[in-house]
Amino acid sequence: MPSVFKAETFVSKSSNPTSLSNKKKVFHLILLEKGRICITVNGKEYACFSPSVICLNENQSFEIVSEDFLLKVVSFLPEFINKNMTISNMQKKNYNDFCNLHDFLKLTPFINHNFENSYISDLSPELAGFMSALINECVKQYEQKPDWYWSCRMRSYFLDCINIIERLYYQEFGGDDRTNLD
Repeated sequence: MPSVFKAETFVSKSSNPTSLSNKKKVFHLILLEKGRICITVNGKEYACFSPSVICLNENQSFEIVSEDFLLKVVSFLPEFINKNMTISNMQKKNYNDFCNLHDFLKLTPFINHNFENSYISDLSPELAGFMSALINECVKQYEQKPDWYWSCRMRSYFLDCINIIERLYYQEFGGDDRTNLD
């Protein structure tokens, strides 16, 4: 079973192009903080510009071959958020009803199989910086484990990122899954 949560920062300079790829069966949150990347998702190439977020699900393999960028990749299984949010539960027809009943995030930007709806480019530099700080706090809590509540704080910081992404998604693309706050 893949790790439930992993966050990594990647920096590439023009003199040293970087290639990243991942074919693991996990979800990926890619926060592009600076620069431009060429990302290939399931064999199709896209250009993405900072600041932006890319949300990929377990069936979307990706490869990034670019230079001059700063990005964070968070790889996670949905059960990191809640043990009942397994990939098999998310694939059931009544998943939306399940989320509404238990007040779960729907992870709509991730479970959407259309890349254009998984690429959220409506980020301000300040919001991208805030999300980057939240991800850094997740990593800090995981590495330092300062007390008994580190895992709760780590999950809370990550949920803040997911909430931001879902709100941006609904603002940009609309949809029936919006909450009253969107």
